Amino acid sequence: MDFLDTKERGLSRILAWLLNPQGSHEQGAVFLDEFMRWLDLDDEWRRDLDSAKVILEAPTIVAKRVGYLDVLVRLKGRMLAIENKPAAVDQPEQVRRYLADLSSRRLDAYCLVYLSGSGRAPSDKSVGKDEFGAAVASGTLRVQGYAAIADWMNACMPRCAAPSVSAMLARLIHEPSCQGV
Repeated sequence: MDFLDTKERGLSRILAWLLNPQGSHEQGAVFLDEFMRWLDLDDEWRRDLDSAKVILEAPTIVAKRVGYLDVLVRLKGRMLAIENKPAAVDQPEQVRRYLADLSSRRLDAYCLVYLSGSGRAPSDKSVGKDEFGAAVASGTLRVQGYAAIADWMNACMPRCAAPSVSAMLARLIHEPSCQGV
């Protein structure tokens, strides 16, 4: 753990690795399934998880502005995007652009997870209050903090058949930078 990068990019890589059913952790879709449960997404989100594709730094284009979703999980007819903000400040209209990009795709459903170190919502400069409220109410935007992500990792541990991966999860749960401290 002392050698892992637990800054934004490193944490995104860890999340993508865990969520990837084809990941070298060899746990299949266990972590992705628990992530969907942790977000309280309906059963439709948990269909065909073994065929999910996970992309790190997936490009978006809205109004000729290029952006990059930290983690994108592509499922049949659905997309789960994660904007990982352990400490970084939002770019102007960042969350609004990501929501617009996801809504412009031909999907049955999408969800943007705003994962912040503090658990705070995106800033007003990133997405307007009305748009934020509408996205949260519709379930297309979920705000979570790093302290809460420990619940997901704890739920994964009993289902994990690899002792080394369980040990890594246990260390991540107690890693100060993963707790938003």
